[in-house]
Amino acid sequence: MIKGTEKLTPTELEFALKVNEDQKKAFGSESNDYDVTEVWKKDNVICVKLRNGDWYHYLNNGTWY
Repeated sequence: MIKGTEKLTPTELEFALKVNEDQKKAFGSESNDYDVTEVWKKDNVICVKLRNGDWYHYLNNGTWY
């Protein structure tokens, strides 16, 4: 279950999950460690926390940091 999904629109959530899949491919991993566990939005940027404890900003253009 992903915490905070009620704070995003369905389109924003879909976008976050798509970017997460791209990120997992970039790391070359399909490990559950990179699954999204929490999402929130701050200053029009979607933030995600992963199962391994890392968190990232997902920008509108599909990039992340």
